[in-house]
Amino acid sequence: MWDFLSRLFDPTGFPPRWHCGSWTPAHGWLHILSDASVCAAYFVIPCILTYYLLRQRGWPFRRIQLLFVAFILACGTTHLMEAVIFWWPAYRLAGVLKLLTALISWATVLALVRVTPEVLSLRSPQELEAEIAERKRVEDAFRTSEERFRHLVEGVEDYAIYMLDPAGNIASWNSGAERITGYSSEEVIGQHFSRFYLPEEIAIGHPLRELRAAVSEGRYEEEGRRVRKDGTVYWAVVTITPLNDREGRHVGFAKVIRNVSKRKAAAEQMEASLREKEVLLKEIHHRVKNNLQIISTLLDLQSDHTTDPQALAMFKESRGRVRSMALIHERLYRSQDMARVDFSGYVRQLADDLYRGYKAFGDIGLELDVNVPPLPIDVAIPCGLLLNELMSNCFKHAFADRQTGCIRVSLNQDDGKTNVLVVADDGPGFPAGVDFRDTTSFGLQLVNTLVRQLGGEIELITGRGTTFRVRFPDRK
Repeated sequence: MWDFLSRLFDPTGFPPRWHCGSWTPAHGWLHILSDASVCAAYFVIPCILTYYLLRQRGWPFRRIQLLFVAFILACGTTHLMEAVIFWWPAYRLAGVLKLLTALISWATVLALVRVTPEVLSLRSPQELEAEIAERKRVEDAFRTSEERFRHLVEGVEDYAIYMLDPAGNIASWNSGAERITGYSSEEVIGQHFSRFYLPEEIAIGHPLRELRAAVSEGRYEEEGRRVRKDGTVYWAVVTITPLNDREGRHVGFAKVIRNVSKRKAAAEQMEASLREKEVLLKEIHHRVKNNLQIISTLLDLQSDHTTDPQALAMFKESRGRVRSMALIHERLYRSQDMARVDFSGYVRQLADDLYRGYKAFGDIGLELDVNVPPLPIDVAIPCGLLLNELMSNCFKHAFADRQTGCIRVSLNQDDGKTNVLVVADDGPGFPAGVDFRDTTSFGLQLVNTLVRQLGGEIELITGRGTTFRVRFPDRK
């Protein structure tokens, strides 16, 4: 092997190709010039490829292309050697060059086999052109949409719409923001948005807390006061939304402000008006209650000037009816709800008043079971009068021959829609042969009238004692 390599460039033992065979000048120069021409082309092509590879840094399959450069150079060298052998018969060198060309050729073949599937998966120029055209169309549509949206945002005057960078500096400004705040875009772009807040809010870091809340919750909204350029303060509904790019990175905020000063002023005016009406309504209930109390006192004074038992009973019944209505207005006067009466407390107070008024008739027990929501005033007054009549009848008629007994009063809802009032005693019972719906008794006539006013129905249960059950609809 060493002998072969040491004589690699030695032509000894090999005659020049001119002397091998019957070469004519034309035949010989045909081979020489052809090999020289091929060699020149094979040397120029790698130079062009190498220049291209150096200029196109991102070109794929660079190793394959370098193998092609080496392969073409090796082929060009073998063609050069074929032309030189006509004068310099270095056949050993020619063999080595052909071996190198063969090795490079097979290395190129193996590399091509490996990358061919990947090359075949590449899109064709037509496909790439179609994709580029589609992408350009989408980009044009996106630019058009973005331009329309920008014009829309800039044209909105009732809302201040602007963008903030992650630090809270103003990045965009629309005409609505200029109209609401009084600042032009040149005055605020690049400035921190906290300039629109009250000094005390800036001092406690409220603007930055808004941004942190928007990031953590995905949206922040509040109603608060803001400052215009001229120093005036207005009420605003503020909405802050964090903005993220396609990779999910936080890139800023979108902020929308609506001036609600007029709505706020109208709401405050309405609230003040309601407070005035509430005070007036309380005063009305207070005066009605006082007037009814005066009527009750006059009836009481008048009863002091008569000795007729029947007249005294009428005065007492009238005072009870007036008192039952006065209690309604007293509870409304003391309540926060001017339209509804806490009837549970009212029944207990009315029962206590009647119990104390009829105590002289004996030791009469009183059981109360009241569980209903507050009743509207147009239901509470007739219901209170009805309860007063039925309980008064119990005190007067159920215990004529005994000193002890019990009166039971209940007011509940059986299905959430119907109120059930029950007044019962354990006395001798309702007189037989008396139709309570058709009687000359003013009290029972009033009972039937009040039941009709409530839109209900009344039922008399006799037997052991007397029980009146009244069912009437609940009015929400």
